[in-house]
Amino acid sequence: MFQIKKILRIFKIETKNLIKIRNIQCGKVTLSYDSSPPYYIKEWYNYCLRLLTEAARASEASFNIVLGEHQPRIKNGRPTYRIALQIEHTLVREGGRDSEGAEAGSIRIDDSTAETYLVRLVNLGALEAADIILDYSRANLINVKHSPAYVTLTKKHFYFVPLINDDASRAIADRTHQCITMFGNPDIGRRKKILEELAKVVPVKNINGIYRGVAKVYQSTKTIINIHQTEHHCNAEELRIVPAALNGAIVIAERSPLTEKIFTRHFAIWASIENIPKVTAEVVKNYPEFYQKMFSEKFMNRVRRLSIRNSLAAKKIINQLEKKSVDQRII
Repeated sequence: MFQIKKILRIFKIETKNLIKIRNIQCGKVTLSYDSSPPYYIKEWYNYCLRLLTEAARASEASFNIVLGEHQPRIKNGRPTYRIALQIEHTLVREGGRDSEGAEAGSIRIDDSTAETYLVRLVNLGALEAADIILDYSRANLINVKHSPAYVTLTKKHFYFVPLINDDASRAIADRTHQCITMFGNPDIGRRKKILEELAKVVPVKNINGIYRGVAKVYQSTKTIINIHQTEHHCNAEELRIVPAALNGAIVIAERSPLTEKIFTRHFAIWASIENIPKVTAEVVKNYPEFYQKMFSEKFMNRVRRLSIRNSLAAKKIINQLEKKSVDQRII
């Protein structure tokens, strides 16, 4: 009886996995995708899927694309190429979590030292095996590009600005939360400390456990605080900062390496972690003025330009795979 239950359980899991793997025909290109990706990357995954689907429709070549790590259900004999999503922080200081074996990079920690950030690539084997790597962070792109150890990754490493909910409401009304954080573990380390310091100057609330409807939280929030996970993991979290700003929340973010080089630097107010409470109090006190300054017509123009840039990057990816498929047939 136990064996039968075990077999049925395995069958149920395998059937579920088969059901969620789907194909979409984009002109001559067949794209295999996961219709139920992990909750923590679902919106990002679907945004990438949308861009790639639109770009693939114009391809003159016939080939297959697999978006993610799943096994595709395609049997057409055409070349198949895999696109991997790189969603981790790569700018990590020595001693940071999961940094064992990470190569030294070329991005200096500050001007007063020769010490550089590591280039932390989780699941490196999958990234090396992929035909294309998609990243949410321009800082990651720069960090990898300037590392001699990963020259082979550079030509296939692309960046989409995470313009998730780019058509969302940014209305100033009905924003009931003065200031929020969205820490998964608010009672540890620097997260606990920043919450204590913020509470001294503004009403602050930590909201976590929300995996669906995050946009509604952003739309009811005036200011949201974004800090590095640890003192070792130093990326600007574009995957959080950009969607929050697109939904009209003023993001106050911890200053990060390469901030001046990321396209979305105007989507947040940057400050050292020590100054974040002071800056937050100033923003809350003068909220209407900061809101108007942040979400002016310049903001909308930036969003439009970045959206066009993403579409061009998607076309470049498809063109690169198209050329690869043609070269493969010639060989």
